[in-house]
Amino acid sequence: MVSMPARSSSTLRSCVVALTLLFASAPCLRADAAPRASEETRKASEAYKEGTAAFNLGQWDKAIEAWQRGYKLKPDSVFLYNIAQAYRKAGDLDQAVFFYKNFLRNTSNAPNRDEVAGWIDQLEKEIAAQKQKQLDDQKAAEAKRLADEARAQREREEVQRREAPAAAKPRALDGDLGIAVGANLWVDGLHSVRGVTPGLRPEVAVELSGGYTLVHHGRLHFRLGATVGFSYLEDVSATVSFLGFLVDPTLKVDLWHDKLFFTVQVGLGAGLMTGSSSTQPSYTLDNAQSAAKGTFLSFEARPAVGVEYRIVPRVSVQLTPGIVVTTPPSSHFATELRVQILAGVQVHL
Repeated sequence: MVSMPARSSSTLRSCVVALTLLFASAPCLRADAAPRASEETRKASEAYKEGTAAFNLGQWDKAIEAWQRGYKLKPDSVFLYNIAQAYRKAGDLDQAVFFYKNFLRNTSNAPNRDEVAGWIDQLEKEIAAQKQKQLDDQKAAEAKRLADEARAQREREEVQRREAPAAAKPRALDGDLGIAVGANLWVDGLHSVRGVTPGLRPEVAVELSGGYTLVHHGRLHFRLGATVGFSYLEDVSATVSFLGFLVDPTLKVDLWHDKLFFTVQVGLGAGLMTGSSSTQPSYTLDNAQSAAKGTFLSFEARPAVGVEYRIVPRVSVQLTPGIVVTTPPSSHFATELRVQILAGVQVHL
């Protein structure tokens, strides 16, 4: 709100005096027009007083209405100045500037011309500042609206992503390579030699693996892989080596957020045994007097269950206990049965 200069009140008083003088010194009219002019002047004076009283009470709209009515009865420019003052007080700066300019246009020798021109300049600057502020507020509101819409869209997409079934997520083939080490515990298939029973003999086992996870369906994942395993047995007089080449289909169940899995493996393939001697007794032969030497091929199966935990997206650790069953490669051998416990690391490609 623009404050009124100190000289405004004196100017307004001078305008009141000027208007009074104007009313008192109306030019002579013809006899038939004099009563009508006198009546209009009286009504204009009443309207002026009514507007002044409303202005002093801060009732800007009533003051404007009274002075506009007075101007229609007697078009004196003092009314225009007062109307401009009331509009300025009411905060309608555009109308205030309009009536200030009309006052100057209709009062060529106005004594307060500089003051009114100052009001016009100041109010026009305020109007420009208000319009600029409105424009800035509109731009800020539009930017906020666009930001809110973008945020809401992201939130909707996130909700849809979370609620979408896992089966609908397209996933690429998930390749992996791994290495595991552990131990074999021989349960059956070893025989006594010279009265010595081998019992449960723990031996080191090493396995290399690779495969692809081909199917993702909800929490279930199907992997097709292959393994190459190595283990050995300290025989009576030599070391017997075992190599296993297995196809290893695996069913994985997601227990927790694609990080913790329960696995079921059924490895099937061939086993190679080397190191048996025909000239020395062996735990692997079903009869101490049997003759067998060289490399022997057998069928091997390894069912196993385990747990897998992904410590980072591309690396997981595994613990897999299983049972290895090896069929007799010839009539000199018995079926071998051993418990195999492996712990390893798998890298996902």
